Amino acid sequence: MSNEINITGMDKAELLAALYNNSKPLGLGFLQADPNPMTRDEAAEIIREQGLYFDYLKGRVMKINLEGDVLNPRGYDRDNGQGSVATVVSNLKNGMEIQPETSKAFGKGLEEFLANARPTTMGDNGMDLGVDKELREALERARKKFSGPKDNEGGPV
Repeated sequence: MSNEINITGMDKAELLAALYNNSKPLGLGFLQADPNPMTRDEAAEIIREQGLYFDYLKGRVMKINLEGDVLNPRGYDRDNGQGSVATVVSNLKNGMEIQPETSKAFGKGLEEFLANARPTTMGDNGMDLGVDKELREALERARKKFSGPKDNEGGPV
């Protein structure tokens, strides 16, 4: 049984933008990730410069090849949720815009991680790896980029 998705006649730039907006940063990709949604024009420029295969794009996991008239969703769906490609394609074909919620969810996940992160310590059984000052600062910058200021910083909540 094939899980390929027909994209015959679809605007590849519009499809890339929608897939990007539906994807999420993975691993340390959040350090490069841009919380802003991608526009069709940005996607067209990226396609002109990079082609149609995307492993990671601006810190977000893509694992998708837009060449041809069919998509294999396996890599993208594995990292962004089963059925994600089919949903994005269906929404585009039906004239629906993709509303990216992943940025807010990712910012919330970073906030929870930072709240529970502990420093690296050295004990009798060796080193217990935690979060050092530089990584904590990078994570905090990423959290602010994705979710805005904390309540006590006087910004949006």
